[in-house]
Amino acid sequence: MRNSLLVVAFGLSLGTVTHADTLRVPQDFPTIQGAVDAAVPFDVVLVSSSTYAGSVLIDGLTDVELRGKGKVIIEAAGGPAS
Repeated sequence: MRNSLLVVAFGLSLGTVTHADTLRVPQDFPTIQGAVDAAVPFDVVLVSSSTYAGSVLIDGLTDVELRGKGKVIIEAAGGPAS
């Protein structure tokens, strides 16, 4: 009986894991920063090959993955950085 309760409790705890979303730049968000700002834990920010103006600040996020697809160039103020 006790083992059955443990299995049920474990099964319920698995149900609280959220489904990860893929936030695509520029398809879903025009900027990398916009996608990063919208991301929640376990999301993937997927940036398509292109040159993007500005900079990206990732602050306070955990378990968010930032991926580049192809050649991604971020041209921050003061010159390009890739």
